Amino acid sequence: MFVSKAYIALPIMNEPDLAMVMADIAKQTYQNMEVFVCVNQAEVPRLQIKKDVSYLQNQKTLLYLQSLDYPFPLHIIDKSSEGKAWTLQNYGVGMARKTLMDAIVSQANFKDVILSMDADTHYPCEYVASVMAVFNAKPKAVGLANPYFHPLVETSQSYASAINKAILRYEIYMRTYAFHLGLTKHPYSFTAIGSAMALPVWAYCKIGGLSPHKSGEDFYLFQKLAKLGPIETFSGTVAYPSPRASQRVCFGTGPAVIKGMQNDWKSYPIYPLSLFQNIEKTYQAFARLYTEDISDYPLYTFLSDKFGLDWYRPLRKNAKTQAQFQKNCVEKLDALRSLQYLKASYTQNDAEDSKNLQNLLNILAYSHCTHFDFTTASVEDLDQIRCFLAGYNWEMRMRNEVEGFR
Repeated sequence: MFVSKAYIALPIMNEPDLAMVMADIAKQTYQNMEVFVCVNQAEVPRLQIKKDVSYLQNQKTLLYLQSLDYPFPLHIIDKSSEGKAWTLQNYGVGMARKTLMDAIVSQANFKDVILSMDADTHYPCEYVASVMAVFNAKPKAVGLANPYFHPLVETSQSYASAINKAILRYEIYMRTYAFHLGLTKHPYSFTAIGSAMALPVWAYCKIGGLSPHKSGEDFYLFQKLAKLGPIETFSGTVAYPSPRASQRVCFGTGPAVIKGMQNDWKSYPIYPLSLFQNIEKTYQAFARLYTEDISDYPLYTFLSDKFGLDWYRPLRKNAKTQAQFQKNCVEKLDALRSLQYLKASYTQNDAEDSKNLQNLLNILAYSHCTHFDFTTASVEDLDQIRCFLAGYNWEMRMRNEVEGFR
């Protein structure tokens, strides 16, 4: 019988619409649950504190949370009030998530599960139950990068078309990136976002916890987890993150929407399949590299420039078997290094991005367009492609589950 407890980790900063997510959590069908929230912000000079928008909203949030008659135990961590806020060097959502997860681990059992959520995201009532079922069925899983789907802004709102085009293109970037990873059997084949990820307490402890990056803490957390064990990518339910523009973090959904509305996609290109195939061929070459000093693999120059010409020798020396050596090499060429290679090897422009997306759509036998162009695509065109890619990814995940993938 599955009796593990679900622990919700919810960072909150300047969230006037918090009631939505609190109501979503309260309606969850899974009952064995506790909720941890961290109301947080950077410290504000004393003379400015009464005029600071985040501070004032956070104070309202604290009063609201304290007044709730909640169906689950609710733990409030105040990192916003005067004298309790983050110092500037420690400020950020990464520190908030770490604080929450560390607090949860201090009282949870090893087999309990941490669910990372966000205050601007909608969660169906079966969300927690579906996530917990994954870890019940897959006890060796070290994490879940749950499916997500950004709802579009209502067309009656100003700038709706620009926002919708931006969030759709960003999601297409995310989905093509994930699909190319899966297509080339990349060992870090997942895209984790902070609003839709979960992990067991034992795995969090095993990797030494979360590193509090100001942005991308979800990416780095799951990269560490992937080196420990299998990451699941399907639960049967979906999180719905907000498509809002935001500058709270350096990269991710909020900044992507802002840049996208300015038609700046340098940070979020549609990489060509060939680059992912180069990474795949390099992984395949590691078996030979155990016994030979070879250079005929695509990422030879990249790895040599990054780590030195003899980067593999210490790994070879410390590995007792070829399998261990290959594993060490894969950990060297991890998700971060793979992404750095992609960025270093591709110069983004709309024409190339359009061509690369069309090539992928051709591979997937998408018949609704034969000459795709980002510059002329409508919201409807982009949404249709986004939905197609999302459905294809989920279908592939379900098929892989049946076939025993990972």
